[in-house]
Amino acid sequence: MYKITKEFEFEAAHMLERGKCRSLHGHSYKLQVTISAEELSDGMVIDFSELAKIVNAAIIDKTDHAFIYNINSRDETETAIVGILKGTTRLLYALSYVPTAENMARHFFDVLKPLINKDGRVLSGVKVYEGAGSWAEYED
Repeated sequence: MYKITKEFEFEAAHMLERGKCRSLHGHSYKLQVTISAEELSDGMVIDFSELAKIVNAAIIDKTDHAFIYNINSRDETETAIVGILKGTTRLLYALSYVPTAENMARHFFDVLKPLINKDGRVLSGVKVYEGAGSWAEYED
């Protein structure tokens, strides 16, 4: 089994539902996308530039410098921030659950899977780093 991984970076803000992270704050996120294949195509699992186009269009361009929020949030502050930003050109990225690194890893995996799983390639896993030494990973 061949595996390749490409890393991407994006800056984003979010709020969680409890603890210190209830306050609006941001991270310098890193996203690692790993793809596997039993056989190579032209000597590659996937061309890294093709993978970059897929991930940038599907995720990075939509999340970089965005406010990632929970559309089901009961937090009045989060709802107010979204209301203010919706009337502007600021980037918003909606999730239907709390925007933790764990949930983002699963979400990004689900977004990328149909775009990558073809021609013998399989999306093996996604890692979302909130900073050095802290990450969440999702594998199918």
